[in-house]
Amino acid sequence: MYNIMIVDDEPILRNGIKNFIDWQSLGCEVCCLAENGEDALRQFPQYSPDILITDIKMPGIDGLELTRRLSELSPKTKVIILTGYSDFSYAQKAIRYSVVDFVVKNNPAPKICEAVKKAISLIEKERKDHQFFGELEEIVSQSYDDLKTKLFLDIINQNILLPETIEEKAAHLGVSLSAYRLAVIGIPDVPPEANPQQVRQSVRNFSLSLLLSFKPFAFTLNAQTLCLILIPTEESGDLNKLCGQIVSTLFDITGFRVRIGVSEIKESILDFSTAYREALSVKRDQRRNMAPRFLYHREDADNAQNPTISEALRFIHAHYKEDITLRQISDELHLNASYLSRLFKKHMKETIVGYITRYRIECSKKLLLHSDARLYTIAIEAGFNDAAYFSNIFKKYTGYSPSEYKNKFSEKEH
Repeated sequence: MYNIMIVDDEPILRNGIKNFIDWQSLGCEVCCLAENGEDALRQFPQYSPDILITDIKMPGIDGLELTRRLSELSPKTKVIILTGYSDFSYAQKAIRYSVVDFVVKNNPAPKICEAVKKAISLIEKERKDHQFFGELEEIVSQSYDDLKTKLFLDIINQNILLPETIEEKAAHLGVSLSAYRLAVIGIPDVPPEANPQQVRQSVRNFSLSLLLSFKPFAFTLNAQTLCLILIPTEESGDLNKLCGQIVSTLFDITGFRVRIGVSEIKESILDFSTAYREALSVKRDQRRNMAPRFLYHREDADNAQNPTISEALRFIHAHYKEDITLRQISDELHLNASYLSRLFKKHMKETIVGYITRYRIECSKKLLLHSDARLYTIAIEAGFNDAAYFSNIFKKYTGYSPSEYKNKFSEKEH
């Protein structure tokens, strides 16, 4: 049903139009009556009529001014103007506001019906056009996503090797990647009776919903591998913790355990294949009964590309149990502390303090899983002087308290 608003300062004409036209046969109903332009504008937000029938001459805001305002307020509303013979030249000014029709007040009912049919025809055409262009936009968007996916797959599969070719194709598609991570999710073989396609779709949908703050773009490498490009933002949560939630929740729901590997932060699409290899190496290292590590880190100092960073990492790994500071490390390397801090952040994508804390947490994980020592002893061995502080930091980084972590991820056999 199409909603009709009737605006006229003459009650007889206003009510006559309402009562002497078979609106139901036209697929319409009169939703409201207004006695002038002000009254119509006041009621308009409440009823949002599809079609407005208005007299052109009324006190205050007349029909012409009302039509002008509605063209800005609600361009989709169709307007039919009632006019007298003497008003016709005046009414023609309303043509600029896309008025559907003008109806002379002399025996107006039949002409109003024809004008309403004309308005309905325009509304239906606009709705069909809107639906068509919406579907077309969806098709174009999907095709665009397919082209981007092909680019990413070509890079991973080394179908494109030349940097200039990669950059050219990326520019052509409007793909600009900076400060991103690549996540690779391994989906286990699922027996046919468990509906593999539904399981894969569940993994995809749940992962996207949980990582929404990273503006994920998902593409499928093969039936067992889903890739997500993640863009960290200020609203993004703890990625390591979120990956853990994906793994544990999907296991609880489906009974299948996925594996997730996430690359370091990369600055260019030219690093995409490296990001894939990093994420893949983390995923492959995960074992079913071991505490998972989801984010790739260059823990071996020999793998660091910069010799200064290699020396800094070696010092940290040798002295992490001590109360080491940026100043101590910079003095050891005979470098300015600010310079070392910037250099470390550039190469490792995190601060020195952040790296030290994360390294200590990784060490404490191993102690928790392979030792029966007391919490305080483990804290000291991992470089934390206070057990309570250690527990707080551990939960911040992993999402679990030390005891919860030990209970959940301890090996079945020691």
